[in-house]
Amino acid sequence: MILFVNVFITKNFATQYLRGLLLPPDRLDVFKYSLASLSVIPWSKVFIYAQLDECYLDRSNELKEYINSLFKNVVYRTQRLDKQSKWKAAMEEVFAVEDELVWFTCNDDHIFIDYNL
Repeated sequence: MILFVNVFITKNFATQYLRGLLLPPDRLDVFKYSLASLSVIPWSKVFIYAQLDECYLDRSNELKEYINSLFKNVVYRTQRLDKQSKWKAAMEEVFAVEDELVWFTCNDDHIFIDYNL
């Protein structure tokens, strides 16, 4: 199975949750946690398109190193797919991999939890 992730990591959201005295979570750390949860699945190939907002650009090397530590067969791009031409090129690359299943996510905060793979 192929993992395909396309996200934009930012602190700016239309909605904010009131958490009392707790500070809002760091969005990049949340994304890293989500990736860690997905890393337990034996992917045939991993494609990650993760664009960082300006407030996270200084952590881009940190994210790249972290992704490379989690996944073996990974293609990491620092721009998200936001135009049809970019999607077309990405899909040609994905479907060139001999695998029938693609797990697509465009959420930076959805973790994978299962009791048995």
